[in-house]
Order: sequence, then C-alpha cells, then structure tokens
Amino acid sequence: MNKTDEFILSHRNEDVRQLALKYINNKDINIHYALTQISAWQKARIKLPLWAQKDDIIYPEHLPMEQCSSQATAEYKLEIVKSLCKQENMIDLTAGFGVDCSIIGQWFKHITAIDRNEELCKLLLHNLPIMGCDNISVINEDCEQYLSSLKNKEEKPHFNLLFIDPARRDKNGNKTFLINDCSPDVCLLNDFMLEIADIVMIKLSPMLDLTSIESSLKGIYNIHVVSVNNECKEIIIVLKSELKEQSSSPEIVCVNITKQGTETFKFTKAEEATAINTFFDYNNDFANDITNNTLYLYEPNTSIMKSGAYKTTATKFGLKKIQQNSHLYISTNKVKNFPGRQFKVVDIIQLNKEGIKKIKAYKQANLTTRNFPQSVNELRKKLNLRDGGNTYMFATTMSNNLHYIIIGEK
Repeated sequence: MNKTDEFILSHRNEDVRQLALKYINNKDINIHYALTQISAWQKARIKLPLWAQKDDIIYPEHLPMEQCSSQATAEYKLEIVKSLCKQENMIDLTAGFGVDCSIIGQWFKHITAIDRNEELCKLLLHNLPIMGCDNISVINEDCEQYLSSLKNKEEKPHFNLLFIDPARRDKNGNKTFLINDCSPDVCLLNDFMLEIADIVMIKLSPMLDLTSIESSLKGIYNIHVVSVNNECKEIIIVLKSELKEQSSSPEIVCVNITKQGTETFKFTKAEEATAINTFFDYNNDFANDITNNTLYLYEPNTSIMKSGAYKTTATKFGLKKIQQNSHLYISTNKVKNFPGRQFKVVDIIQLNKEGIKKIKAYKQANLTTRNFPQSVNELRKKLNLRDGGNTYMFATTMSNNLHYIIIGEK
C-alpha cells in the first residue's frame, strides 16, 4: 500500500475541506486523488454501503457518483429482473460506475458492460471483481455506435436483459427532463433494443411525465415509480419484446423503500380514469366521528403523488377524499398497510378569525399544505408556529371549498 492509499484509509472519516487546507502542499501524497476518494467513500457509506465496506474500491469523480443508482434502488431492480428474466446474459449499455450492472448482474451468468468513458471502463474492470462480478466483459464504446455495429451483423447477439440509463444532461451539462432530450434517445432505439433483448429496462429521471413516457415508447410492460425514504429517485420502465406491437394501459407500480420495509401500490391509468370517489363532508362526518375518536387521516407517499393515483388510492382502501384536488384521505376505521403516513385526527379547524386564534395556541407543529393558496412558510408566519414537535397540521381545502387545518397525531 502506497502513502496515498494509507492517507485515504486513515483520514476518510474526516472533513474533506479541512484536509484540503492542511495537506494541499504535501508532496508525498496525491492530494486531489485522495480527497476525491475520501469524499466519494463518505457518500458511499450512505448510498452504497456494500461498496463502502470494500477498502480496495476506487471511486470516480463527483458526477458519476451523483448520477449512479443507490444500492437500495439497484436491489429493487434486481427483484424486478428475477421475476421476468432467464439467467443467461444481460447487457448494460450505460454502465457508468457499475452499481446497477453489478447488483442486477448477480442474476446472470454473463454481463456485457458498455461505457464511452475510458476511465470508467478501467474502474469497472478494477471494481466489479471486488464486488463479486467475475462474469463481465467491459467494452469502451459509445452505446449508439455499439448498437449501430450490431445492426450490420447477420447474426445478432440476443440478451435476456438490456439495461440503459440515458444521460439526463445536455452537451452543456444542464439537466434535461424530457425523454427525447436524454442521451441516447431511447425512443429512437426502441425497436432495435426489443429486437435483441427479451426485456428492456430503462432508468429515467423522476422529473419525467408518465403520460409522455407512455406515448413515446412501445412495448411497455410496467412502470415503476421508485422512492427511497419518501424521496422520488427514479422511474423504471420495463419493456417486453412480445408487447412491442401492442398499445395498452401498463401497470404502474408505486414503490417507497424504507428501513421498515417497502410500500407498494399498483394501478393503471385506465383504473384511475374510471374510479369514482366519495368525499368527506365536514358538517356531517366530522361532527359524527370526532366525538367517538374514530377519524383517521392519510397522506399518500411521494411515488403515489408522482404517479397520479389520486382516485384509485381512495377506492382501493375505502377512503373518502378531502376534496377533488386536495389528495388527502379520511376514514372512520384505521386502514392497514396504507402506502404513506397515517394520523389520528385530533381536530379540524376552519381558518377564520376564531380558528386562527385557536391554532396559534399550539405554538409548534409540523405543517403541510395541500391544495392551499399559501406556502408553508407564509402560513407558518401567519400562525406564529415553530417547526417540529409531535403535532401535525395539514392546511387544505375541503369539499365545501373552505380552508381548514386538520390537526393530527401519529
């Protein structure tokens, strides 16, 4: 082990900025490389704990670390693949740092990893055997050029899985959010990818609109909206070669991965379009239910909100909607396994002069707005509420189109 490697191991729990100031003129170590490794390892402890346990892993510069999948989302993709794919071979057309192909690749006898970045290819060759992937071929080539070369072959290779994570930045480094603006444009590659693979898995930005995805791609089997700890991380599109000539309403799988387990909710846009909701009646339901302490409030997780499952969430769990556009739900019985947060309703207060005075008496609360004309910060200032505590307040619009705050406890 050289001095730079020793420095990395002995200082990797320390503040990178302080290390830079202290050792910037040290000629015995490669300080830029060392700080890159330490900073990346500190990110990996949270994002890629299995990788962080291996002292011999070499990390890339900032951007590939930022863009790579987390271990949690890669392991979720592996579970999708296990239910769909034979175990012979896969190809990753945009391997990058190799997180997805190393974890998904556990299912396959052989992996082909493509990346146009020569340095990342060197890291793949170094890191993946350390992570237990000896069954891998690494090719340093642009994936579009690679696919173009396959088109000219009489006998084309065939893969059980083709995985692709198109870059979500333009040539100037700016983030892109439309599927056609990603690089490569998977819409143009759609037909050929399905020609050479049984299953195509596409990782996309969580900012993309699901409706535009459905209208832009052929052969969609299902769409997975994946969150980790209620933060939407990515959209995974699964295509099947046998479906490429069909147009249908694919199943949408809303997933939230937490330490306690994985919340899953499935629906289709056709179900959402035909679902019929009942609405919470403040004057009747609240007066009848709160006296018996049997009123519960439900806030769906981020993946459900992103997917637009506003009506089916209510119908599948037998809940009443607060209002057409509020996307909060109420029941008189506690629902099990709801994919989101659940609260016992303590009070519902109309935001008039008397109500505001009553709310100010709480002094501290966790405040959320849903279908409400003011932001959280504006309303918090108006009500003189400090953030935090064990009280949860939801400012919203009821079905009578008046503004209320629902007060709950977990």
